[in-house]
Amino acid sequence: MHPKIPGFIALLFSLSTCLAQTDTINVYVSEWGKRVSTADSAMYAGKGWKEGGVWRMNAYFKTGLLRQSGTYADSAFSIHHGELKQFTEDGTPQYKAVYFTNLVTDEEYYYPSGKLKAKGRGMEGLVYAEDGSVLKDAIFRKEAVFPGGEKAWITYLGANLNNNIPVKKKAPAGRYTVIVRLIIDKKGDITEVHALNDPGYGTVKEAVRVISKGGKWAPAIQFGEPVIYRLQQNITFVVEEK
Repeated sequence: MHPKIPGFIALLFSLSTCLAQTDTINVYVSEWGKRVSTADSAMYAGKGWKEGGVWRMNAYFKTGLLRQSGTYADSAFSIHHGELKQFTEDGTPQYKAVYFTNLVTDEEYYYPSGKLKAKGRGMEGLVYAEDGSVLKDAIFRKEAVFPGGEKAWITYLGANLNNNIPVKKKAPAGRYTVIVRLIIDKKGDITEVHALNDPGYGTVKEAVRVISKGGKWAPAIQFGEPVIYRLQQNITFVVEEK
């Protein structure tokens, strides 16, 4: 069993592109960041263009105000390379980051007032009050943690998983891996447990059961406050040759 715990991910747009005969590209984005093919079904629309060896893109609210401005390494706008800025509908800065081929090198988050709220990279950074002072005791980012840590979580899964489920269902010899997604809510409770695949032989039901019974976690923290944390866990059942 190999847990995969993703870090925090800022809201980024998934863009569809409409190539023209020039270096200008139309971009259309749905409310939820999904690719759409026409402006009619888009929440945001804008233009991308090539400049100085990189691609630049501005996406706008339907009101005409700027939603996002960014620099990319490709015409599909899938590789962030340079500065990315996002704004609220009233034009207030919301997020700013610097990327190097999709790797974040610096991030800034803002209060609704537009004042700096947090600045850092990955799990390390500073949190600020609206008056600009540093909140010394505020945690920048911290992942949700099972009591005892990752090793204790793996031990729990190994001790409580009924690996004989597929055997009882007469599954052929082999490995049966269930990919499970779940949420640790702000209180540290496990919620919204569901499988992304189904190898069969009762494996999904058992994988969901054992994860759902995982008890209380220490919730994730972002900018000094508990936040919802999403993670993915693989559960592998092994059926040996007889």
